Amino acid sequence: MQCIATLSKEDKSIVIWTITEELIFKYANSLNANNLEHALNTENIVKSDFKFESIFLSSLFEDLNNALTGISDCKQVIIELNYSYFEFDFAIIDITTKSSQILSAHGLELERREKLAFLENSDLAVVKS
Repeated sequence: MQCIATLSKEDKSIVIWTITEELIFKYANSLNANNLEHALNTENIVKSDFKFESIFLSSLFEDLNNALTGISDCKQVIIELNYSYFEFDFAIIDITTKSSQILSAHGLELERREKLAFLENSDLAVVKS
């Protein structure tokens, strides 16, 4: 199964679509601003005055398309965050469980401006700068 994700500033959502072998797009799941707030507040990585709806607005990002930077076939997305409001400048959200994913690996110390991407096999790649 392959997935794509769309980010909508109109209804403030991220929608996951699966692509069938016949190349038909089927709705799989979605995440709205309330779901995102719950997922990110669980880890206490956000400052209290942040408005979660602004993640879906281009004024927070140079380009709205850059806010959603990765999707895995396991329905996890990488979202770029504004580091003025967050402890990290990215979040990995599992759309199915609507929860944030914690990166934990021996020797991995993430800093701001790390580059993350999902590979074709859904493994996560981290590029240290």
